[in-house]
Amino acid sequence: MKETTSFQTSGLKQNTKAHSILDILLIVLNLVLYIVLVFINATASSPAIGIFSQATGNISDRHPVDITPAGWTFSTWGIIYTWQGLWILYSVVSIFLKTDYGRLYLEPPVFTKLFFVFIFLNYAFNIAWLFIWDQEYFSAGFAVLALLTIALYIATGISHKNVYDAEVFLDKKKRYLWLYRILLNNGLAFYATWVTIATFLNMSIAWTYEWNGKREVASAICLAFVALIIFTYFVLEIFILEKFLRYTFSPYLQLFIGFSGILAKNWSDQSPSAIFGLVLVIIIVLLFLVKIVSSIFRHKKSVRNRSF
Repeated sequence: MKETTSFQTSGLKQNTKAHSILDILLIVLNLVLYIVLVFINATASSPAIGIFSQATGNISDRHPVDITPAGWTFSTWGIIYTWQGLWILYSVVSIFLKTDYGRLYLEPPVFTKLFFVFIFLNYAFNIAWLFIWDQEYFSAGFAVLALLTIALYIATGISHKNVYDAEVFLDKKKRYLWLYRILLNNGLAFYATWVTIATFLNMSIAWTYEWNGKREVASAICLAFVALIIFTYFVLEIFILEKFLRYTFSPYLQLFIGFSGILAKNWSDQSPSAIFGLVLVIIIVLLFLVKIVSSIFRHKKSVRNRSF
């Protein structure tokens, strides 16, 4: 998905526009919606407040499957929302920062209108899922989580494309560029990876308790889907989209947390899903090592090329 930007890399010019009211409103609206999202998610864990009839975790506990992670795994939501909060604060601060080409939030344009469209859709699907899950509509919950995942994939893709395009404009402001890479790109990728796991966990629950499938079969097939996505992502990031994803490492951290939680709760040498999960953890570690070596090599190569 390609966006029209207000600059071309072949001719860098200073943007004389002081501010864009619409862009500022979108940034502020994003902050407000994020606060609402965090509040609603917090109330989902405390049904006594009255918005939800039962705690989110209790529903999962009553509907176990072979890939349900240990309870501590879900603390990753705290990391996710903290990470999202950091890049959102950075977007607010960017209103007041300047580069050689204008105000940071405008030149280079990273927090674009199209980006916010999918971020806002992510908020809507996130909140909708909480209410659907509260009523134990597992099939509908799976569909909404799938939509949430797709929205996050698109938002993450847009952010990586925009940050890559911004590199030449932030050559003298490396700290701004690295904040984009660490807070925005890695933060969104960490979030998207977790909801990918959650989507197939939800699918396994729906398969077992609403579609009357066998628990072992449902869990194994859902793990296979996740494995397919992992391998597809690895091929894309190493061979096709490498220049965009070179500095994004957080998916592997999230995968390790998620699958470690699955093994901690469900390990048995008699369980096909547990053995499959262990194999995936080993593969994830190996892929991560390849990713690190590839990124270091290509980073050094790009630095050498720029020096000539």
